[in-house]
Amino acid sequence: MRTIPGIGMQTAVRICALYRSRNFTSAAQMAAFVGLVPKMHESGQQRGRVMLSKKGSAVLRAVLVSACGRVKEIQP
Repeated sequence: MRTIPGIGMQTAVRICALYRSRNFTSAAQMAAFVGLVPKMHESGQQRGRVMLSKKGSAVLRAVLVSACGRVKEIQP
């Protein structure tokens, strides 16, 4: 996992600890648990995905967003 740009030792350890603490059967379940899936927003006139659901671990989500920021600095 550490071969992924932006993922260091601490991030890898946190992701692995979360993965092992739950019985996820797919990556989609883990993404939903962390809150990295789009939240549907529908009204009478509009339908679409507008934002992340933000359910689950805010700390892990912040760590992943930070990793993405580092990747953007390295590979613009």
